[in-house]
Amino acid sequence: MSTSVEEELFQTFRPYCSALASKPSLPILRKITDLVQNSNPDDLTKIQEYIIFPLQLYLRTPIMPENYTLAVIDFIRLFYARVKLKSQFVLKDIISSALTICMKAEKLSEDFKISLNGLFANMFKSAIEDVKIYIYEEDLKLPLSHIVFETLKWAEEDEALDVISTSLSVIKALIAANEDFYCQVYIQRFAPMLPGITTKVVKIIKRNHRQGHKIKAACLTLWTDIVSSIINDNQVFLEPSLDDHEEKNSLLQDPKWVDLAKDHLYTHMQIFATMTTHEHRSVRKALQSLCQALIIHSWNVLRSTRPLQVFISKIDLNVIFICYNDLFFFQVEILALLCVDHEDQSIRDSSLQNMQKIFAELRQEDEEGGNKVPEWVVELAHAKIFDVSKIVSAPSYMDNLFHEEKTLERHLASLHGFLLMLKSIEDARYVIHTILLHAGYPFCSFLLKCFVLNFLQYFKGSII
Repeated sequence: MSTSVEEELFQTFRPYCSALASKPSLPILRKITDLVQNSNPDDLTKIQEYIIFPLQLYLRTPIMPENYTLAVIDFIRLFYARVKLKSQFVLKDIISSALTICMKAEKLSEDFKISLNGLFANMFKSAIEDVKIYIYEEDLKLPLSHIVFETLKWAEEDEALDVISTSLSVIKALIAANEDFYCQVYIQRFAPMLPGITTKVVKIIKRNHRQGHKIKAACLTLWTDIVSSIINDNQVFLEPSLDDHEEKNSLLQDPKWVDLAKDHLYTHMQIFATMTTHEHRSVRKALQSLCQALIIHSWNVLRSTRPLQVFISKIDLNVIFICYNDLFFFQVEILALLCVDHEDQSIRDSSLQNMQKIFAELRQEDEEGGNKVPEWVVELAHAKIFDVSKIVSAPSYMDNLFHEEKTLERHLASLHGFLLMLKSIEDARYVIHTILLHAGYPFCSFLLKCFVLNFLQYFKGSII
């Protein structure tokens, strides 16, 4: 013992820890668990290495039945839910032992995966400052990569919701939340893993889970957190500077890598845009938060996106425009649909505010000295209105109407959202002209005409 205070604090634990080190048993482990639960967390922090030692010793050579090994992992998990982790050695030793158990096991049970996930997450979250920095340093590079790979593999392949959610919580615990003291080492370690992590997260989103809305919302939140923490205006500097010789964050200083990363994220946004009318509020709220986070944290990075698509206007085939803000393209689409959320006023209000914020930032001074939104924004709305109008007006669509309730809901929400979008950037009378233009097509159905009439009534006050 280093001090008499620690010696005194450990007296109660000493006989049980000594017994556990020499002869592991569940009754003794339960006794220590009870003592921990009834002790002051600050006191436990001071003597944590002595309490944890017999557990470390066992995990290096686990010889007892699986239920005892699981009990040991659960003890460490619960211990660091109450106690600050202050030892780099303890962190590395326990992680290494846990990963060795994973590699040697032919098949891990659901309970084992859940407990291991809890152990990893709690140790990462409870780490004090110098230990938190150590997590991302070279010494833990391989164990950390292994944990990320293994937990995402469990989340992707396992059917149990608790396994999936706890696996995601491990990755979430590793994401830096604007803590300057370890942000740089975090980015250096996680930037190379960004494409792989986000791809796995999207694959999990696309799976059909029981109560899948919880998993989808958690995945969207995780995607948001890791992308906004790395592809961040405070981290990505592509202009030459005096510090270019420095190696820190070298990937984020490489225009080619950044462009590839944004291309990668672009494909994900395409998938997210199909989820705007999801039946559960949590998913739609997560989408709104995703767009908001990108606006707040990644505006300049994403705004520098090079043109990836050339669009030909479906209203006037002679009109060609280039989308210079490809990620914003889908952000605007997502927000346009969330602006007409069918049940949540807060989602509607926040989405409208964020969409207007984008338009305000994108407005460009025209030749006459006024400000206007780039042409691709208006063309996006026109093209979407035209496409959806054509779909819902088709006779075949009407024939299958009763089998396509959710699809119809999305299409009408899309019409409503993009009309609102036009209204926010153009004169209301021009919006009415646009509606009548689309409604006047010969293929227009009775359903669409009814929708148009209702929308005209909705905007009547805006015209007067």
